Amino acid sequence: MKYAIYFTWNDGFEDSFNVSSASERDMNIKNMIARKEFKSISYCPIYANGEYGKRIKAL
Repeated sequence: MKYAIYFTWNDGFEDSFNVSSASERDMNIKNMIARKEFKSISYCPIYANGEYGKRIKAL
């Protein structure tokens, strides 16, 4: 399953990117939290039909 990761930098700029697996999602979120450069981080699944699921807050 693919995932979308959404984040807000400390300066308020918002962005997102997609990853191909849950392990890639977890690795990216862990590294982002360790950098301490983000106000918020969340993610949601992207289903096979292209629909996005409920957003889950990680930070």
